[in-house]
Amino acid sequence: MNGGGSRAPGMVTVLSSYGGKRWLEDASDMLSVRLGVPVSACAVTRMMRSRLKELPSRRPSRSAWRLPMAAALLALGLGCGSDPSCGRVTIADLPWASAALTAQIQKIIFEDGYGCAPELLPSEAHVALEGMLRGDGPDIAPEVWVTSMGRVVQDGVASGALRIAGDAFLSGGTEGWYVPEYVVSRYPELGSLDGVLKRPDLFPDPDEPERGRFYSCAQGWECRHINDNLFRAYEMEAAGFNSYEPSSDQDLAAAITEAYQRREPIFAYYWSPSDLTGNLRMHLLTSVPHDPDTWPCITSLTCADPARNTYPESVVQSVVMSGFADSNPELFDFVTKFQWTNITLVELVRWMKVEERTPLEAAVYFMRQYDSEWRRWVPDEVAERLVASMEDAATPSQAN
Repeated sequence: MNGGGSRAPGMVTVLSSYGGKRWLEDASDMLSVRLGVPVSACAVTRMMRSRLKELPSRRPSRSAWRLPMAAALLALGLGCGSDPSCGRVTIADLPWASAALTAQIQKIIFEDGYGCAPELLPSEAHVALEGMLRGDGPDIAPEVWVTSMGRVVQDGVASGALRIAGDAFLSGGTEGWYVPEYVVSRYPELGSLDGVLKRPDLFPDPDEPERGRFYSCAQGWECRHINDNLFRAYEMEAAGFNSYEPSSDQDLAAAITEAYQRREPIFAYYWSPSDLTGNLRMHLLTSVPHDPDTWPCITSLTCADPARNTYPESVVQSVVMSGFADSNPELFDFVTKFQWTNITLVELVRWMKVEERTPLEAAVYFMRQYDSEWRRWVPDEVAERLVASMEDAATPSQAN
């Protein structure tokens, strides 16, 4: 019973010494190799702190050395824990590649550059914004396609609950309905939506081959009910089309890519910048001019009588809670400067897909390979902390 207690002082001594720091470095190297992603000595320290908190305090053999061990870990963790003046920062982790990548990069910069305790909150865009309007968070929604959100963002800004940090993309975004360029080359009349709607036979639905298929958005995405309303406005069911709901953006991208590889016609919603539109030659269908007066009904879940319309040029912005911006001016300044060049974003999302990497792995890759990009977003002293953190996390396996 006393054996555990007798070993504790030695452990504290070791952890507080140079040898303890060397042990943390060895542990970070081992975890980095086994997990395939960088794990810094700071991260090992944080994991040990977390594990220490989970130990049952009622057990004498452990409670006897809990505080000394915590002190040793704190000493080792100086410079890599969270800055109390920064504290917890919550970021919406939205379910498409560019937004997920952005959230991971912001998490790295907040944690290793500013000393915050960032947390990613998986969410759909409308759910995140509803939480922000209630004051529950997240603090930041890094990629909001404002045009598709109706008046939610504008009303939130008007009420003082939300603040626009800036444009997410340097060259803006595009949403709409596409066919591959080779389809328009074969059938020039299919360059417009009206032309496509006259030929459902060219876009057969595998489940109902006598009808055409339009590939819409995944359920839960804001574009889903926009597309549903436009589908009704253009009387596409009567024209012989079914609306297909992909299970995810990966499902949608896979359907388009497979049709493209077979050089078959496909009619689908998509957006840009994205890996797919950067990689494949897709034609954005023309339609009636955008009408801002009837667009609010198109973006509504309860639009009773949708009028024909088309997606406008997309406004894509970073949105934050006003309380976060007011309480953290230095962090808000970083978010206002975080802006993708469209070319870089497409390159990274493409790399993530080709290399079959996660958003976290792509974020680490970006931080290592595109330092000229992210250095524009942060002060010099923050940049130096980020560089030091990456040097601490580097291993031979990652260098390859």
